[in-house]
Formats: sequence, structure tokens, C-alpha cells
Amino acid sequence: LRSKKTHRRLILKAVHEQGAKILFFVSGGHPLRKLPGEGKPFAWMDSIEALKLAKKMQKRGEIPKEIIMAASADPYRFLTPKATVEEAIEATIRDIQEKKPAGAELIFVQPPLEPNYYEKWWMELLRRGLMKEFNFIVGASIITDANNLEFWQTLTRINPDLPEAKALLDRWERAEREGRLEEFRLQWNTNLITW
Repeated sequence: LRSKKTHRRLILKAVHEQGAKILFFVSGGHPLRKLPGEGKPFAWMDSIEALKLAKKMQKRGEIPKEIIMAASADPYRFLTPKATVEEAIEATIRDIQEKKPAGAELIFVQPPLEPNYYEKWWMELLRRGLMKEFNFIVGASIITDANNLEFWQTLTRINPDLPEAKALLDRWERAEREGRLEEFRLQWNTNLITW
């Protein structure tokens, strides 16, 4: 929740004092963003506005043109029990597409914790040519047990009421109850990393 002036100062500091080569902009999940109007007027700049500011600074020569502008994509953000998979994918793609004219070149995405949905989402990115517009870096979270999975599901905003989320959690809990946690953990994380 920062002003334009603060963003500008932080961008200059990151580049000129700290040697940043990549500027990564996220809007975040501050509680004030949940107020009506997404926290306005408190949330003065979201990631799109911050990207635009940094791009203008680049064009004016305030920061080098070689600085890479990065943003994030949340594949699960719109995946709710009320939305179809297609609607959730479409909303996420619109969100990513808004970041291109703002200056993003690199997109960090959350790990494929819901593999079936994630694969459909990823294939749609490919079909729409977004892989040619952006570079993507996919996160990998090493899951250790059912509690850790719940933590990651919460962190990545996977709705716990989704049947797939419940089924995955159940598989982890069953592996723990049956004494197969170590084997299950190794297989799950290997599949995640080699996805």
C-alpha cells in the first residue's frame, strides 16, 4: 500500500543502490485490499500501475532499459465453486494480458498444486500465444505433509471447497494415516518438479 512517490523512490533505490536487474511487482493481499473498492483510496498503486511507472522511468532514462520488468500470475485466483474452469482460466488470462502493455516481460506463477486444472490453464496460455509474449517462471513448493499442503493451498488461494482440493488433501492425510508419508511425499514432489 504505497504511493507513487514511494514506489518511485524504491525503484530508484533498488536499481541504483542495490543493483537490481529485475523489478518484480505484485499487488499483494493486504487486508485493506478486501475493503469495498479493493481498498481504494488506501491501495494507491497496484502492480499494473507500478509497472507503468517503472516503464516510464525506463523510457525517461531514470533506470536502465536492460532492467527486466516482472509480475505475477495467480492461476487459482478465479477458480471458485461458482466459476467454471473455463471462466477461471479466461479471467486469469485477461489478468496476465493486462500486464503486457504495462511493461511486464517476465511472469512468475504459482506451483501446479492442482495439476489437472493447471495443465488446462497452461495449455490455454500456449494456445493463445502468451508464451511468446512473456517469459514464465513456475514456482515449485516442496510439500512435506497434509498441514503443509493446506498452508500452500491457502497461500496460493486454492479454494478448500473445491472437490479437487479436498481430494488432494485426503490423499495426503491417507498416506500419513497408513504410514506411507515418506514414499508419497517423494513421489508427489518428484511429479511436481518434473511437471
